[in-house]
Amino acid sequence: MDNPVFNVKGQYQEELEDALALAFSVLGRSKADGYRLDKKKGLVLYWTLSSSKKHEVIPFPTPLNAHEVFKKAIEFFEGEFVKEMTLEEWDDEADDMDVEDETGWRIYTERWGRIAEDDYAFLAITPSFCWTGK
Repeated sequence: MDNPVFNVKGQYQEELEDALALAFSVLGRSKADGYRLDKKKGLVLYWTLSSSKKHEVIPFPTPLNAHEVFKKAIEFFEGEFVKEMTLEEWDDEADDMDVEDETGWRIYTERWGRIAEDDYAFLAITPSFCWTGK
């Protein structure tokens, strides 16, 4: 498929691992060859290193499957880079609801199943606000 859409939020590591497995399956990818860190997009995964000319991509030592990317995502969330990131804007609707915001994660694609309109970037993982009802 040329225009897959994926957008999942959660809070727990087990859910993150399952969501990554589903994302790789839905997006038709068995591996990620590299990544880049983006302060707005998060951990951006690349399906090939066929040279994204828009961004500098860091190759993985060997291509990673969904389970191995999960381990990399945990390192990402525990690292210093996340502290410098700007989380997505708070949803104004939350002000009218009885919810608490907590930090979780989001795995997503953007337009045409890409990230930042880069043909080689197929998935992003980022910290995200999650609502919990009171």
